[in-house]
Amino acid sequence: MVHDRYRAFDIETGEVLWETRLVAAAHGYPTTYEAGGRLFVAVPAALGARSATSPRR
Repeated sequence: MVHDRYRAFDIETGEVLWETRLVAAAHGYPTTYEAGGRLFVAVPAALGARSATSPRR
């Protein structure tokens, strides 16, 4: 089952801290980074099994 939501949970309470809808299925591990004093989460997402850089046959 593919879910179109990405959520962050409080580790102690399990409460959803924030949620966003993905336009494609997540295909990899998330990473976090800070810029301008804000924390960001990035996750690779794609439609289908082929990436945009995969050679076409």
